[in-house]
Amino acid sequence: MKPKRYLLIFGLAVLSCTAYIDPPRPSVRMNEKSVEIALRYPLQISSQVSSLAVDRSGNACYTQAAGWVLASAGWDGTELFRSDLSQPRDVLITGGADCYWLLNNLDRKIKCFDRKGQQLSEAGFSGISASTGAATIAGDIYLLDGINAQVKVVDRSGYELRSFRIELSGGGVFRPGSITVDVSRNIMALADSRSGIVVLYNLYGARHSSMQIPVGNHAQAAGFDYLGRLWICQPEQGMVGVYVYEGDQWVKQMGVPFRKPYAVALSPFGSGVVAEDGNLAFVKF
Repeated sequence: MKPKRYLLIFGLAVLSCTAYIDPPRPSVRMNEKSVEIALRYPLQISSQVSSLAVDRSGNACYTQAAGWVLASAGWDGTELFRSDLSQPRDVLITGGADCYWLLNNLDRKIKCFDRKGQQLSEAGFSGISASTGAATIAGDIYLLDGINAQVKVVDRSGYELRSFRIELSGGGVFRPGSITVDVSRNIMALADSRSGIVVLYNLYGARHSSMQIPVGNHAQAAGFDYLGRLWICQPEQGMVGVYVYEGDQWVKQMGVPFRKPYAVALSPFGSGVVAEDGNLAFVKF
């Protein structure tokens, strides 16, 4: 074998061994309109979960009312951890599958917890009264102040990357209560349950599109899946609507029935969790 050819084959072999980071995303099914409920995990609480997130494996993490308890449940129906939180009103934000991000709008802190419920880091932020947010796998965190219609983007250390105001075209009041981000498609969706509208922007605040649609009022009422589809909780209709962008508009691909679904969190690998009346429903597609 010639030396140059040997070096080329050796280099490709090394790359094949070192470039692997995450398990591959599932291939798109022949019928991608199929969503399977793999498990219903009974919630031992009398109220709704106050916030919801998933890790890259599709395990669920949630806070109970008032944000005093952080708990996690797995695909096999077991509780993975449960811990008391030292601060009230801690809420999980979606995304960031390498850890669970907790936001506290009282002391303006963002905390990172691992999959065993152990705190890894803490950072402060300023200049925004954020009630919820969304994180990317890279660690950028999109903080939402729905009352003042403002989004601020910070990194893991709390350093401000950029901020922008969000408005409706043609005027009108827009007070979104939930946010979800799809970095691979440079888009985010903000949902205002009171006006029944979802407005989509690029990640720098330029308006992309909108939908007039009933939306649940939970902070995780909307979420993007790995196919770029937008899931929207519609508790009064007893379903989660799944929407795709075709041409220049969002089209409903399917409605997945649940018992008054109010929150959804989706992993990067074709799975997720829907919070419905009394349960966490683990889904795959």
